Amino acid sequence: MDDALIARFWSLVDKDGPVHPHDPWLGNCWQWRGTGNGNGYGVIYFYPDGGKGSRTKYYAHRASWILRHGPIPSHSPIICHSCDRGHLGCVSPFHLFAGTLAANNADMWNKGRGRAGSLPGEQCWNSLITEETVRAVRVAASDGAYYRDIAKRFGLTVTNVSAIVRRQTWKNIPELPDGRCRPFVRRTKLSEDNVRNVRAAYLGGETQTSIAARLGVTKSAISLIVRRKKWKHVV
Repeated sequence: MDDALIARFWSLVDKDGPVHPHDPWLGNCWQWRGTGNGNGYGVIYFYPDGGKGSRTKYYAHRASWILRHGPIPSHSPIICHSCDRGHLGCVSPFHLFAGTLAANNADMWNKGRGRAGSLPGEQCWNSLITEETVRAVRVAASDGAYYRDIAKRFGLTVTNVSAIVRRQTWKNIPELPDGRCRPFVRRTKLSEDNVRNVRAAYLGGETQTSIAARLGVTKSAISLIVRRKKWKHVV
């Protein structure tokens, strides 16, 4: 990585992330604030040929390891998280260790994170938010708040918020009696400036899912804009 890419990488890292309640001795997680891969893990793109040709993708936590420790060893190619918050965007080099897939899986089961041993909600050992927070997130979404604003308010990623609101996670939390936990469907009328920003964000490496959540529109709408099936006149 060149100096410009390294500077861009660290500009997207928040070093004042949460401290894991079960392992406070680990210190703060460093939260990735850039593009995600849809599963909570950060990614960063760069063009090896100075802006020409195909772009290369690095997972943010692997890039963090390389910047701190050097090349990833061939005998331990998996970069694991001691804080188990990789899916929540942690890229702290002090929470990373190199291992094998077998070692990573063994660590998962030893910590009770295997599917057979997983528990719902706050009973899950690495849960970092409470049921009260989950309800507040869903209420905010039902009131029309943008996912990006909710994420900033509660210290989450847009992906986390989307999964909570759509009940892909925290399914054990029932709706409130007045039904206010239902997602609010925002009918956003995009402007030409929005369309230009969508295309620029996508070329800059942001995923269509992230752009859609940020603007409060569907992923299919973003796809049509990116592929110029819609808004063809906007250049």
